[in-house]
Amino acid sequence: MADSPPDSPAGPPPSKLTQEHRDRIQRWSDEKIKDTKSCGCPLCGSKNWTLLEDFVAPANFSRNGGLLLGGKVYPHFMLICDVCGNVQFINAIRAGVLDKDPEK
Repeated sequence: MADSPPDSPAGPPPSKLTQEHRDRIQRWSDEKIKDTKSCGCPLCGSKNWTLLEDFVAPANFSRNGGLLLGGKVYPHFMLICDVCGNVQFINAIRAGVLDKDPEK
């Protein structure tokens, strides 16, 4: 097994979902997706989804073109359709998975 670089913090990368995050996502899913007939993939209709392992954030772009570094971040978790690979991005703050104020 490869050793972690000496300057890396112990434990999983901060982008990885913890078991607590997965539990919150499951509660959100149980509450919001009550009618499984309506939650199929919009591309292929499959009702089989996999939760991906990391939080992600869409990039912010300048009105003048180019990627902006810094500023607001909108964290999401991703669900991928097991059949066609379509990915759904769910805002992690709105879903109650992450706190709006990370200091809480």
